[in-house]
Formats: sequence, C-alpha cells, structure tokens
Amino acid sequence: MCFSSKKKTAEEEVQAKKNKEIENQLKEDRKNLHQKMKLLLLGTGDAGKSTFAKQMKVIHKEGFTKPELEKFVEILRDNCLAGMVRLLFACNEWSLEIPKKLKPQVELVINATELTEDVATAVKLLWETEAVQTAFSRNNEIQLPGGASGTVYYVEHALRFAKRDYLPTQDDVIRAKLRTTGITEVTFNVGTTEFTMVDVGGQRSERRKWLNCFVDIN
Repeated sequence: MCFSSKKKTAEEEVQAKKNKEIENQLKEDRKNLHQKMKLLLLGTGDAGKSTFAKQMKVIHKEGFTKPELEKFVEILRDNCLAGMVRLLFACNEWSLEIPKKLKPQVELVINATELTEDVATAVKLLWETEAVQTAFSRNNEIQLPGGASGTVYYVEHALRFAKRDYLPTQDDVIRAKLRTTGITEVTFNVGTTEFTMVDVGGQRSERRKWLNCFVDIN
C-alpha cells in the first residue's frame, strides 16, 4: 500500500520555519536560564548579609579596587571609636569603675570626633581594663558595631587604622560595619554559572523595598 504526502504550501513552509526558530530560541533561553542565577539575601539588620556578599566578591572576583578600599577608611575608624565609646557608656551605666589614672583617656575617647593615633592608643589602654572587659563580656546587651568579633578586630588594629596613610585590606573591608540602605548587587561567576547576589537593607524601614527584589529570583 502506498501513501502520498501532500506537498507543503509556501505559507506552511514559512510557518514551519518560524516554529523552528521559536523552538530553537526556547531551547537557548532554557540553556541560559541554567547559566544565570539570581540570589536574594534577606534577614534582619546585623544578620551578616552584607558581610557574606563582600566575601563572595573577594573570593569569586578580583576583590575591591583601591578607590573602593579608600571609601572604607573612615568607616573602619568610626567602627573602632564607636565600639569603645559604647563600652565606656556601658561601664558608666553598670557602675564598672575604670582606674582614675585613665580618666584622661576616657575623656579623650568620649569627646573624640575621629580616630587619631592618640585616640587609638587610648582605646587600646582602656580595652585592657577590667571594667571594659566586664562590659564586653555582656556584649549581647550592647549594640556594638560589627558585633563582638568585630569589636575585638577593630581594637586589635586601632593603631593601624589611625595612621595617616592607612589603606584598608580586603579583610578589613569584609569586617567593616556599614548600615545597608537601598539595594546593592554583586555579580560573580562560579564555573559556567553567573550569580547575581542582591543585598537589601535589613532594618524595618528598608523592608518595604524587599518585594520589588523577588522578580526573577531563583
């Protein structure tokens, strides 16, 4: 038994070609979808979202450029100074007495507007006192910039931060505490996959912006 096939008309040929092009485009889109991932970082303030995003930039990209590093100079100095000021206020609130001989250092730090080398020296002296260490042991009751580990790091490197020619290292920037406002994106590649990490502020005032970020999230 023989079957004859009907020859396609010119219009059908054009439509078949279009269908093939659409199928190929869909295959390409599916392929690209697997090669691109968009990640949204959500959480409360101080949850570590921005720290994680910065770590990914250092690990999977070339890290921070010199101009970007320079932007963190004053941030890190302020982190160090603010942390010690909060500990000193806690000492006063909890009646933890700092040796009288260090009163000039207490006044210097509390009244300081920037982390100079003299202020940094005072910060390190006060850090060693029993009163400040006792206050620090209750760090869960104090909102310290960078948390407990951040405060230890800032004090340890206070003199380096205070130098006039100070340029932050990649690790300094990762540990820097800066309140995230708005939306920040970091794009990096792992193998053949491109990741776009979206970091949004965790404070209550920033959460209304979260909804707009859920588009195309994988």
